[in-house]
Amino acid sequence: GERIHNKEIISSSCANIGGIYLDQGNYELAEKYFTSAVSTKKEMNDLFGIASCYISLGIVQQSKNNFERALHFFNDALAIERKIQYKKGEGTVLSNIGNIYSKEGEYEKSIENHKASLQIGNEIDDAEIKGAAFKNLGGIYFKLEKYAEARNYFEKAWQQGQSIHFKPMLLDAAYGLARVDSALGRFESAFKHQQLYYQYSDSLDNEETRKKTIETQMMYDFEKKEAVSREERKLEIKNQKVLANERDRKQRIVMQFAGIGLLLVAVLAFFVYRGYRSKQKANVLMDAKNNLIEKQKLEVEDQNRKITDSISYAKRIQQAILPSHLEIQQALPDSFVFFKPKDIVSGDFYWSSVKDGKLIFAVADCTGHGVPGAFMSMIGNTLLNGIVNE
Repeated sequence: GERIHNKEIISSSCANIGGIYLDQGNYELAEKYFTSAVSTKKEMNDLFGIASCYISLGIVQQSKNNFERALHFFNDALAIERKIQYKKGEGTVLSNIGNIYSKEGEYEKSIENHKASLQIGNEIDDAEIKGAAFKNLGGIYFKLEKYAEARNYFEKAWQQGQSIHFKPMLLDAAYGLARVDSALGRFESAFKHQQLYYQYSDSLDNEETRKKTIETQMMYDFEKKEAVSREERKLEIKNQKVLANERDRKQRIVMQFAGIGLLLVAVLAFFVYRGYRSKQKANVLMDAKNNLIEKQKLEVEDQNRKITDSISYAKRIQQAILPSHLEIQQALPDSFVFFKPKDIVSGDFYWSSVKDGKLIFAVADCTGHGVPGAFMSMIGNTLLNGIVNE
């Protein structure tokens, strides 16, 4: 791209490289490449691309807990999305802003932005935007301990996820409903939703795109939990033997000295009390171990959600290189686009360009699907741009 001075290829490549570094957690290099992409897109006056890069830079800053800078980038992106009247982008940015305010504990502002995102989702009937807004609102009301409102929003998020068969949304909604039902004491419903959460979690784990990224981490966490469980089982068996021996010893003392007077009764009472204290300490220790296991389980679940969010973000990066619906509708007013990838990211793509007054349109099927196919689709998009426009 740099050798032939193709600004579109350069900016797209920088944005793609920045996305890869963001997925790897290398935020410094991710910021560098996204910033470079912004500079090139400004030279091209590509407002859509600039807004997309601003969103990416906001996510980088959010990952670094630089919430003030993240809000700066998100607000810049929001201004552009409103200028070009791209409602889907506007709804996405409002959701990101709402998440920032939630992390800062400013729940009223967070609710305001998520409801604004929901309103846009209703206007354009976008199930993904509506589902994200419902999920985020449910999470905020859960933090505020307003469990009835939280459950209502999580239920709506579940319905939206079902309407588009979007597993990550169903996963988050099931997790939220399980936590809310547990807080409300609806344990049977909580168990049902927890099972659904595991079901969708397992389903996503079986997808090739996620398997390659989390296999090693999952194996490590599993082995760590198994080691902890084995040690706990050994400790539990040992404690049970100790308690059983203690009970046997007390029974023998009772049988041997039952008729010896008040003094021996007092001695027996002392042993009973000591046994009770020993059992009480063992129970406290067991509770602490159970709490540790639950904490580790939640950490693993949180890592799974982060990985899912990362792949979902890769979907937004891929969508950024596709022709916008606005561009296609300007060239073909009576048209629509039906694009439904098999996985979160697609191995297929569509492409359009206007050359010498003629509209050129392509629909391509790349080899493979998921992340490998998505890389092929990006290469195919770049080659089509070079073949037709250069």
